[in-house]
Amino acid sequence: MSTTKLRLIEAWIGGKTTAQARASWRHRLARARKAAHGTKGAAKIDAVGNLSLLVGSDERVAELIPLIENEPPEIFWPIFLGNWSMCDAAWQWQHRLIPILRRVGPCPGGVYVEHAEDGGQFWSELPDDLTLYRGCSRSHVEAISWTMDRGIAEGFARGHAARRAKGDCSYNVSCTHSF
Repeated sequence: MSTTKLRLIEAWIGGKTTAQARASWRHRLARARKAAHGTKGAAKIDAVGNLSLLVGSDERVAELIPLIENEPPEIFWPIFLGNWSMCDAAWQWQHRLIPILRRVGPCPGGVYVEHAEDGGQFWSELPDDLTLYRGCSRSHVEAISWTMDRGIAEGFARGHAARRAKGDCSYNVSCTHSF
């Protein structure tokens, strides 16, 4: 655990020692994992969201996959929509995530509208013809995270969150949206 994380934890707990803060954090994380694994339905959506906030962005996908891989679309999609944008280092999980996405199929419109931060406005305003961008290392081109903002892709191509991309490359694809 990083020194910065421990300092934040200590401040959050109220100035306990590092050992006390670490023990308290582990206890809270264990409770959140138990709740996320032990709940069903709408309660699971909230429990997984709570757990997601307790782990780092690099660790989040590893926590999420086992919790969502067998869920029906009406549970999978709210969890995915609420947490995916906070995940980093997801490339190593593509082999598990892509089959899950194929199984659950497209996000039902009503689920998206209910759980998207913008109430579905983004989805409803998509043009018929799109250009999507991906910034990544050359070996990571075929993956699920793409953006409509070229600047964001270029930022990922250069590296982000203290990660340097190898090859500094960005890709784009044009497609027609027919959802």
